Amino acid sequence: MDKNGLILEKEKEVLIKMKTIDTNECHSMFGNYIKTARMRKKVSQCAVAEALGISQSYLSYIEMGKREIDLALAFKLCDVLELDMRDFINKHM
Repeated sequence: MDKNGLILEKEKEVLIKMKTIDTNECHSMFGNYIKTARMRKKVSQCAVAEALGISQSYLSYIEMGKREIDLALAFKLCDVLELDMRDFINKHM
């Protein structure tokens, strides 16, 4: 399976799991997951935001669970922080 096919399978898995929980709760849990990983790696919000092509303030709002995030950006965040989205799903959903 090519990379795009793999991403589509991951996105399907995420969508199925997300249907069972409140959207705001999901944003909050994901934001916490990202912030914890970023801090553990001792990487600044500015560095992560720059790697993603987003503003530091937008990343801050994502980490606080105050902003919606599309799946493509969620997967990019996981890539930048060397995380596996399946770990998040298995632990939190």
